[in-house]
Amino acid sequence: TGYTQEEILGQNFQTLLRTHGNDAAVASVGEGLQARREVRVLLHNYRKDGSLFWNDLFIAPVLDGSGAMTHSVVIVHDVTATVTQQEDLHQLANYDGLTGLPNRVLFGQRLGQAITEASLAPRPFLVLFVDVDQFKFINDSLGHSAGDELLRGVAVRLQSCLRGDDTIARLGGDEFVILLARGAIGDDAIATIVNRILAAVAEPMTVAGHALRITCSIGVSRYPEDGVDAEDLLKNADAAMYLAKRTGGNNVQTFTRDLSSTIDERVLLQMRLHGALERGEFLLHYPLPGRLLASKRCCDGITRNAGLRVLARLSR
Repeated sequence: TGYTQEEILGQNFQTLLRTHGNDAAVASVGEGLQARREVRVLLHNYRKDGSLFWNDLFIAPVLDGSGAMTHSVVIVHDVTATVTQQEDLHQLANYDGLTGLPNRVLFGQRLGQAITEASLAPRPFLVLFVDVDQFKFINDSLGHSAGDELLRGVAVRLQSCLRGDDTIARLGGDEFVILLARGAIGDDAIATIVNRILAAVAEPMTVAGHALRITCSIGVSRYPEDGVDAEDLLKNADAAMYLAKRTGGNNVQTFTRDLSSTIDERVLLQMRLHGALERGEFLLHYPLPGRLLASKRCCDGITRNAGLRVLARLSR
């Protein structure tokens, strides 16, 4: 606390309870003493020099033979280091280290809460999947530190477009996801929100000394039309975003059932590609002017200095 023994002896113990925003905890101390029972609370207290510390405060009333309280034993324990460590662990577990936004874990919790609330009382909401266009090219060209700077800038711009009770998270890489948990979700309302996001992201941005114009692609899924659980809502918003990418980027697409077959085809192809190399299902082709050679042996005479593009085809 910063007080010496001489300064505190003989003083009312409330001298040690100069609290910061602990009205409920302080009230529980008074209630406990009136009820003649032990009380333990966590308080944010001021030290003598005005600095704050976390105080694990324990108070035990001492009673005489008639049950009257004669005095109290008060123990003040500075647990600032423990509380700070817990806060740091919570930050690491729930927030993205690069942008400070909620991460996949915290977003999943909030999306689950929104689904629970909507199941109790009809309350439609939106999930937006946002991906930065051409990010890999920028990251590879300007370096990873520039890529990180760009992502932080995009995060700030996305946040500026949202309301206080909306949630934005970074899933990883250049992928962001947004939960719009209230309000109208008609076509006009969706257009207003996503156009605001597209315009904000597209504002010129200086990254590593370079003036860049960034764009993004957005996919939208709606509860309950496009899914009633977190997995389907995220998967369908991702599929809609993928369509926005394929149509040139810098636009928004809302999920439709026609996209379901596209999702299934992508999943099946990805599953096959993962095992195709182990199963030897890739066939290498070495195209030369005027002919296509499907055998490495045919190219043994080509010098190492000759440029050659090799095609890898997945045999059916």
